[in-house]
Amino acid sequence: MKSNTIFSLFIFIIKLIIIKSYTFDSSIDNLLYVTNTSTLYAISSSHLHQLHWSTINETLLLLHRRVQLHSSLDNTENGVSVFLYEQSQNLLIICSRSLIGRCILYDANDISRIYILDSTIETNYLGCLSGCYTFLSSTIIRSALIGNRHDRNGNIINSQIELRKDLFHYNINYQFQSSDHTLITSLTFLNEKLSNIEYIYGFDYQQYTYYILKSSRLARLCQASIVMRMTYEEIPLVNCQHNSSFITGAFHSFENFDYLYIIYENTICIYTMNEIIRAFQASKIQCQMGIGYRLAYIIDSDETRPMCEKTIEQNLTEINECTWQPYRTNTYMDGIVGAIGEKFYQTMETNVTIRFIFAQDNIVIIGTSQRHVLKFIRHNQTILYFLHESIYHNEPFNSQYVVDNEHESLIFAIDTELHRYAYNSCSLYDTCQSCVGSRRYDDKPCIWFDGKCSLSSNSLINDWGCPPSIDQIQPMNANINQEQITLTITGSFEGIQAHLIKVLVQFSLPNQNEFFCTIQTIENNNLTCNLIIPKQAVEGIISVNIRPKRILSIGDTDISGLIEYPDKFHVYIPKPILIPNYGPAVGGTKIRIQNLNLNLNSTIKIFLGNAECHISKYDYPINEIECMNQACMHDREQLELNIQVNNHSWQLEKTYFQCRANPIILNWYPKKSIISGGIKLIVSGQNLNVVQKPMMKFIYNTSILEFISSCESISTSEMICISPIIDRNLNLMPSFDLNILFIMDNMKIIPHDDILIIVNDPIYYSFVNSIQEINSTNIIRFEGSNLIATHSIDQIDIRIDNISNACIPFNFTDTQLLCLLSKFTIKNIKNSQANVEVCTNKVYY
Repeated sequence: MKSNTIFSLFIFIIKLIIIKSYTFDSSIDNLLYVTNTSTLYAISSSHLHQLHWSTINETLLLLHRRVQLHSSLDNTENGVSVFLYEQSQNLLIICSRSLIGRCILYDANDISRIYILDSTIETNYLGCLSGCYTFLSSTIIRSALIGNRHDRNGNIINSQIELRKDLFHYNINYQFQSSDHTLITSLTFLNEKLSNIEYIYGFDYQQYTYYILKSSRLARLCQASIVMRMTYEEIPLVNCQHNSSFITGAFHSFENFDYLYIIYENTICIYTMNEIIRAFQASKIQCQMGIGYRLAYIIDSDETRPMCEKTIEQNLTEINECTWQPYRTNTYMDGIVGAIGEKFYQTMETNVTIRFIFAQDNIVIIGTSQRHVLKFIRHNQTILYFLHESIYHNEPFNSQYVVDNEHESLIFAIDTELHRYAYNSCSLYDTCQSCVGSRRYDDKPCIWFDGKCSLSSNSLINDWGCPPSIDQIQPMNANINQEQITLTITGSFEGIQAHLIKVLVQFSLPNQNEFFCTIQTIENNNLTCNLIIPKQAVEGIISVNIRPKRILSIGDTDISGLIEYPDKFHVYIPKPILIPNYGPAVGGTKIRIQNLNLNLNSTIKIFLGNAECHISKYDYPINEIECMNQACMHDREQLELNIQVNNHSWQLEKTYFQCRANPIILNWYPKKSIISGGIKLIVSGQNLNVVQKPMMKFIYNTSILEFISSCESISTSEMICISPIIDRNLNLMPSFDLNILFIMDNMKIIPHDDILIIVNDPIYYSFVNSIQEINSTNIIRFEGSNLIATHSIDQIDIRIDNISNACIPFNFTDTQLLCLLSKFTIKNIKNSQANVEVCTNKVYY
């Protein structure tokens, strides 16, 4: 026996095409596809579904009808045991998965139309709970059933659908029966001698029907109806691995090779039909010589295992075995010569079992209990080349599939989804390695082009090598002032040596247009290279070209060839951003310069016009420089920005700083504030908004104490400053004076009236017991002291429960404030008690 060999080419995990269809409520139990049509039938959750492929989208499956299985089909929650399509009558045959096994017929065009079969006719029961197998051969229904069938229709049956005399009423009846019912196409086993018989597969070959038994035996009988019941015999199937005696699955392929594939848990054995015929012939010769045994559950004998009887004349051959012979001896042989199979495939792990096998021409598809689907190319009877692996992630993984020959696809049921596996399509391969690699063993001319695998009309092109894969290149732009930059190219470079790879940037320049990027480092997933930058703004295209390190043959997937990155590389002249880009002619404006992309170790000088702008801060994380400008020649001067980096002038887009007229302070008020500060001081003047950071400085007793407050320019003529908070621990007794001056960038302005008087804070007394009742006049009275020291009546805002201007002031003295509740306030105050606040200049009491 030859040892099986499996050559692994590569493994690529893909996501199979999920058929876009009606969503099933629960797992799909049974599938049936009608060949050369667009119709698929499925059983799920005791319902029969009729679906059609869309005419414009081959992955779109549309629900046509959905009906509940008829009540006469019991125990259908786990599917049915027989699900067939009879083409001549255009009917679906469905038999229940139960001990009774009753059958029912459905109109294949309209599944809402059913035909109830006569419950008294024994052949209308072809289903079972387990261990039986039924298939269609043309219009003949071939069934192998287990258990006691004496009161039923036998164990091995050939039957067919018959139309009763009244139109559209059907039954299932024997293929042949004599007028006296003594000769029928059925064989019934002896009940008292039945052993553990389970049928799992069946098929026709030449003049015989074959059935595979779970116990690693193969039965056959003639298809001819007149001798069918007299020719049943069995032989053993010799397991090629000897690690299991039970068969778990089977598949036959008689198109180009007469092979029978038998699954023994984690091993597949392959048997040729010539070997199987040889084993039957050898066993028959042995039995005719009186050597061997007969089947005890068919032969009426007192022996536990009856022996074969020697025949005088051995006149039966493979040719005339299935023809009528008078006075023939029905041996019902229990053959002792087994058919020998060769190991075809075995899983790498013993706990991983094989769920199914499919073969067509030289393509072999195997499904495993790990929810993996493997594709192989068969070199000869026992040598496989591994091409592809697909993985499902849902449960349950139904080992049942149907074949869509039109699209050369298998359709799987996985949980509530349908998947299409295009076993002979280039689209199965989603990487160049899997696509081109298939050419090594598969004759199908798949080529990798434009990022996908497709079929080529020319089998001689693109049959080796895969182009480089580039995911990202960083950076994709460079400052024209840079000498060189380092590019980081992310992609697939496994096993590539530096001398085999060339990175080129092609610019649209009149003289030199090709700039090579010198390789610095190379790893599996990225490489780095140094690129010299041209001295003018230009766009370029980056390409990566890899030479193979050996001469490539068909199917070799070494990375080789040229690929261009789709995004363009930009060399640009920097456009600096000045914040602010104007200031007073007196100078002193702190200017932030952005968008330069300077090197961390650079020596930098900034010039505005001919005067240096002295750098005060360089914020590397945000790439920002701050400098303070010098005085302008006049207030209309425009100063061009110039930068020197490492004593070399940089090319910049024209950027200017605009000098403007210096600010002028005309007046400010109020000139009185309180110890607590916070009083809004309104400053009027000219050109106030040209100053970047205006400030107001307060000085006590010729600089013994100084306070500084930031100001905000509201317009060119108005600015707001805030009076300072005086620390009470300084023991300064109001009232006292503070001298003021304004700091306007590089300019100090002392106004004509430069005294701010500081007085005690106004005090508003609390209401008696913190409550004041409101009478019919709706007037509220506030008492206090020093109330008019810093503000007037129009600066007062009385808030009640967060309602602004809730009470309108009408009388205001140093000790008293009266206000009238507004109608809006009276209408909107919901509580009998409300909180009251008095606000003056944004100060709350």
